[in-house]
Amino acid sequence: MSENKEIWIALACKNSYILNLAKENLNWRKTPKQIEQENNERENNTKEKVCEKCKQKYLEVENKLGCCNYHDGFLFQSSKDPKFWEPLEDEALINALKADPKVNDFGLKYICCFENYTSQGCKKDKHSQQNDHQQNYYDTFVSLKRLKASCKM
Repeated sequence: MSENKEIWIALACKNSYILNLAKENLNWRKTPKQIEQENNERENNTKEKVCEKCKQKYLEVENKLGCCNYHDGFLFQSSKDPKFWEPLEDEALINALKADPKVNDFGLKYICCFENYTSQGCKKDKHSQQNDHQQNYYDTFVSLKRLKASCKM
């Protein structure tokens, strides 16, 4: 006659890999919430996304460090006097110039590396759904502009 015994184990582990390995080896039952979470994660990894930094399509499963090349600074018109450098925010103009890379009458460069607007990104990272990398340069630029304006008074 076979008896059903309950076996209790207390497991405290910071390393998720070791914890998951122990759960698999002990045939640990997953809660419905864990199963749903795994299914959502699996679906999320195979869903095609668009990177906000480099605008390329990618799969999360293939997303590795160095896959994304981008500039983390804004475009500015270097043909102007440096006192008048400002972020170029005219998307229509930027897209028109990017469509015809031979034209660079405006001297557009990225503030992060001073490279031409047609250059490949100066930063390498993983693809991302968040686009907050340019905000740091823009905030610094606005702060310097305010400081400069306050010094003139």
